[in-house]
Amino acid sequence: MWLKKRIDKFNRAAVNHALKPIGVTVPRNMKAGHALISFAYDKLEEAYDRALMNVSFSAGAKLEPKIQEVVDEAHVSVDQARWLGEYIKNKLDLHFGAGEVDGQAFKRAERDLSDRAWRYRRQYNRRDLGTALGEVVAFMQASLCEQNPAQAEVLRQAFDACAMFDLVAMAACGVGAAGRFTPKDILCAALQKDREAYLRGKAPMQDWVSSGNWGRAVLRAGPYNDDARLDELAKELADRLATWDMSYYR
Repeated sequence: MWLKKRIDKFNRAAVNHALKPIGVTVPRNMKAGHALISFAYDKLEEAYDRALMNVSFSAGAKLEPKIQEVVDEAHVSVDQARWLGEYIKNKLDLHFGAGEVDGQAFKRAERDLSDRAWRYRRQYNRRDLGTALGEVVAFMQASLCEQNPAQAEVLRQAFDACAMFDLVAMAACGVGAAGRFTPKDILCAALQKDREAYLRGKAPMQDWVSSGNWGRAVLRAGPYNDDARLDELAKELADRLATWDMSYYR
């Protein structure tokens, strides 16, 4: 029980750290788990939408060479590289066309690529594709700041918060974890998201997790599991199996 309380305290601290760039603090009475993750998602969405007000974005001439650079440097096969270049170009043409778009159109394009990058990073044989897509998204974000200097600071704050919370969200996805996570979960998410940045010690949240005084037991804890939730899942699976017609397999 005491370890669970320490891990819950770490969860609140991690979300507070991720939300710090946008000036948001987790309420004292909020418990770790799904409610905490949902609170962070909502606050990030609000901050990002505010930052995107009165901004515009043009893909311009800089984006295409950057896409080619990312594709050329990606650690993927020739066929995968060809597919990656065509996929990114088609997505950007779909969202941006040849003209200027507003902040919400930029957000839709960014989310589209980011969601695909997220899925690929969680597949071992497609992790490098996910990393490449993430680099394109990062370049898009930097370009948006350059094109909107008046909003650049609040945009960077939103992007920094999103980058850190992205790892928190990945860490909280464990089966049976009920939205909770350990320091090891975050570090594993950082490694999965960007192997090179992690090995250089420059991944978001990495230094904060490693240098924090969380206690030896918390730092050594493996992936978080809520035993009660695992019991529920096991019972649900057993109930479903009991209804199956197994005669075909006999």
